[in-house]
Amino acid sequence: KTPIISGNNKYNLFPRQQIIAQGLLNSVKNNVNYQIFNGGTGIGKTYTSIKLAWAILQEHFKKSSGKIGITCQGHLQNKWIRQVNECLNPIGIYPNFITINRC
Repeated sequence: KTPIISGNNKYNLFPRQQIIAQGLLNSVKNNVNYQIFNGGTGIGKTYTSIKLAWAILQEHFKKSSGKIGITCQGHLQNKWIRQVNECLNPIGIYPNFITINRC
């Protein structure tokens, strides 16, 4: 399975999310410098982005590990950490987080 499809049943992407993630991955592979992934609350942007980041590392950069920067509002930081772990831990990936708080 590709990184976009891999995972356990609870955190698998839905078919539409898989298509979006694959399209964004293809744009990275084709050297498109700008991608915008926008949508309403609850459509799965977080999980899709996590799977996409892992796929970019594996399929584009051919790496089994790497550093990924996530920028989010401070009140979302713990939620993002939890969701990254929920998404990646079942497939054997245990990220280290360095948080930077700026007032």
